[in-house]
Amino acid sequence: MLSKFISSFVDSAKAHFVAGAGGDGKTSFLRQKFRASMGPDGGNGGKGGDLKIIADSSVFDLYKFKKTKPFKSEDGMPGGKNNKSGRNGKTLALKVPTGTIIRDENEKIIKELNNHDEELSLKGGRGGRGNRSFASSVNRSPRKHTKGKAGEEGSFKMSYFIPCDTAIISNDILCLKIHEKLTGRKYENIMPNYPIIGVKVNKLKENEKILLIPNFNQEKNWLHHMKGAKNIVFIGSFENETFEEIQKKIPTKSKIYTYGSSKIPTLAKNIPEIKQWPN
Repeated sequence: MLSKFISSFVDSAKAHFVAGAGGDGKTSFLRQKFRASMGPDGGNGGKGGDLKIIADSSVFDLYKFKKTKPFKSEDGMPGGKNNKSGRNGKTLALKVPTGTIIRDENEKIIKELNNHDEELSLKGGRGGRGNRSFASSVNRSPRKHTKGKAGEEGSFKMSYFIPCDTAIISNDILCLKIHEKLTGRKYENIMPNYPIIGVKVNKLKENEKILLIPNFNQEKNWLHHMKGAKNIVFIGSFENETFEEIQKKIPTKSKIYTYGSSKIPTLAKNIPEIKQWPN
């Protein structure tokens, strides 16, 4: 699974979303050969498809939302003759990582998708009415129909914080070595410049999630992903200025550990509740 994460890892994105419009109603009259009109038979338009943004714990970034075109669900189909209603538009389901925060263009939080299958839904437009629905005892041959309604839409900013129990901040090479030590396998990318995500190490602690943050001193850094970490671990050498800059971004509730040595086993002696390094 980790091999899927390439250097284009995206943790924030902006996109426009449009639910499907309803189909138009139909104006039509039932006719038979050699007979006059037998009344209106125009059907209603179908409902526009909903658009849903759904949290999924198997999704790990927002890469798919880098596209510039709007995301749009299917429109409803127009009504037909013989009182046939148009087909409803299909729902468009877009998956985002669990923990995604959705804001409007004014930075107001619209929804926090903190749980698997939690969703933000834009409703599709209502279908238009066919002329059959306007028939009455007063007007038996209505010649009007209505158009379908537009679906809900909006431009949203999305941001994602990687959930973790412990965040390890180090340089590229050490992060790769730590990953190998934690999982027992080599990381497939030689020099990552993005977080190594969701390393789950059951030998250390039940459901423990470790986040490795390499390239902390590069233009693009990932320090904001420390937001939910209970423990912050520094491994390797840090200049005072760099260390102080990182400290400013550390959550107040987090416990901090620092190490000047690059020996990986020293990590096991200091993280709370870890008794020994796994073999």
